[in-house]
Amino acid sequence: MSPVMIVLAFFAGFFLIFAVNYALTDVADAHRHRYQKRLEEELRRRQKELARASVADKDLALATAGGMADLRVRVSLRQRLRNLLNESGVAMRMDQLLVACGCLALLAFLPCVFFGQHWLLGGLLGLAASPLPLVYVAFLRNKRRDKILGQLPDAFELMSRTLRSGQTMAQAFQSVADEGAPPISEEFGFCYEQQNLGLSPEAAMRDLAERTGLLELKIFVMAVMIHRQTGGNM
Repeated sequence: MSPVMIVLAFFAGFFLIFAVNYALTDVADAHRHRYQKRLEEELRRRQKELARASVADKDLALATAGGMADLRVRVSLRQRLRNLLNESGVAMRMDQLLVACGCLALLAFLPCVFFGQHWLLGGLLGLAASPLPLVYVAFLRNKRRDKILGQLPDAFELMSRTLRSGQTMAQAFQSVADEGAPPISEEFGFCYEQQNLGLSPEAAMRDLAERTGLLELKIFVMAVMIHRQTGGNM
């Protein structure tokens, strides 16, 4: 084969590979776009379902009463675990978390008993391993809190621009849900869906502060509630 034919064959193969790669990239991008759209639709659907369940289960009289007095209420261990899961954003029920703790304790205990008859060592390892899921969820909670706290200034700035343009507080929450990044967009979107499904704005905002566990959001919610009651300039 002549050198010219070799060069032509090389370039033909190169452009063929390039064309195939380009086509596959387009297909992958289209697939990724469809997958992202499905994820966003699924997230909105889950937010609506959670908001609907929250509206169905919540006593509105209790939800709107108490104000900052909640900070002085001593909560039970059950409520603390529920708050931990809510603030971490983990899609897990409290019973599932407790089952995970028990399973991890058994995984640490059984090998010591079966392979070495070390009952005491197995018990100690089981006790040491059982709280690890709680520690991991607490780590996720703290990480999520820090991320929301870092997103608050931009969210408040976006809300202020929305309100200055003449829109309502609910629309300001929606703008954060649409234009913000997770996790703050998820929390504000959930609060917006709660209001759409019948929960009062005060109750939905107080639920937002309780879910995140951030003092800054509790102060924000109290300020908004006071301004709504006194007719202040939002």
